[in-house]
This record gives sequence, structure tokens and C-alpha cells, in this order.
Amino acid sequence: MNTEHTKPYTYDLMYDLYGIRFLGNGLVTEKDHSKWNARRKIFNPAFHRKQLIDFMGHFNTSSDKLVVKFKQDADTDKPVQLMDGLCRTTLDVIAKAGFGMKEELILEDSPFIDAVETSLKECSTNFKILSIGFVT
Repeated sequence: MNTEHTKPYTYDLMYDLYGIRFLGNGLVTEKDHSKWNARRKIFNPAFHRKQLIDFMGHFNTSSDKLVVKFKQDADTDKPVQLMDGLCRTTLDVIAKAGFGMKEELILEDSPFIDAVETSLKECSTNFKILSIGFVT
């Protein structure tokens, strides 16, 4: 079994956004296998079954808030924004479980949401530019 860490060319598209290194010097953007491997070993305990079970409270709380929000929207005949709600819930769980943030990303607008959206749009632009290069 080959355990060599390889990065597809698409990682180059996320490496630099807006002329600066995106996502810092972490697992997602590390191209050097030895550095990536050392960092991956550090992160392994965070994804141990016990750790994930400990995060279930975050998952459940955020999911419950989403259901309440959807119910409120539906009760007032406001259109339910399913994708937006699911994305906000995912960010809420990651922000709370991974970074200890206290914001309610499901219910309020936040600079964090705006920053993630802006970054993902730039990644999308880079992918589109690459795909056009392959089509021509």
C-alpha cells in the first residue's frame, strides 16, 4: 500500500488566493510530504472516535437550532433557504468544535461567513480558469 501523500494539481489553485497563502501553513496547503506527514500525526488524535463523540453536543445543538429556524420560517410563510441553512450549520459546528467560537452562525450574519464565502468564490474562480484551459 502506498502511503505517500500526493497533492493533486488542484491544490495549487488553493495555495495562493488574492496573492497570499490561503489557509496558512497547514494540512490542506502543505506540499512537502515530510512536513505534511508530521502535521497529520499531530491532528490524528483530534479525529479519534472519543473526540468525535465529545463533539456530538455541538452537532446536536447546531442541528436543533437549524430545525427551530426552519420551523419559524415555515410558520411565517418565509421561504426556507435549505442550502444556506445547511452551510451555516456546518460552519457553526466547525467554528465551535474546532475553534471555540461563540457566534451563532446559523442565526446571525457574521464576518466569518462573509470571509469563508469570499475565499470559496476565489477558489471557484481559480478552478473555472483551470477548466477553461483544459477545454481549449
